[in-house]
Amino acid sequence: MLGCKLIGFAILSLVLTQLEFAQGHDSGCTNKFSKVGDKCLYLISYINTNWHNADRHCHSLGAGLLSFQNQRQLKQIEDWLDQNDTWSNEFWTSGNSFGHKGVYYWQSTGEKASYLPWSLGQPRPNQGDCLVLNSKPSSTTSHPYETTVAVPAANSGLYVENCSAVRSYICEQIKN
Repeated sequence: MLGCKLIGFAILSLVLTQLEFAQGHDSGCTNKFSKVGDKCLYLISYINTNWHNADRHCHSLGAGLLSFQNQRQLKQIEDWLDQNDTWSNEFWTSGNSFGHKGVYYWQSTGEKASYLPWSLGQPRPNQGDCLVLNSKPSSTTSHPYETTVAVPAANSGLYVENCSAVRSYICEQIKN
């Protein structure tokens, strides 16, 4: 009787392992990466580092820093970020203007960035060469009965930052 239970348990474990593998494999994403639209993304919101270290870490995972080509992709990314408990609202992207001040390229793809949804008052090329996604900006306001309250602002988008500043980041799995 005990032998039958052990065999049943072993078969059930094998089936569940195969099911988990198949579900992860079907997404096309590896390891810690999540399927977000047509991208596989990995959120690193608990570490703040400069752009170069963030890019290097993503490459060590077989990925690059985040890029997006249109409003649909950006919306999917922002919705995904809303569903995650993030420590930050500001994330390095692969966007930069190395070599051509004010002309931006996606480091992860090598393509010139044609869709650049700038935050209010941006771009300011004199502030740096790297692009940060401000996904959930907020302003602070005082109320008579509360000290401060975060009020969402309609100013999400990209802004230019010095690459040596520290931010959280999102890695994007490189497609083969």
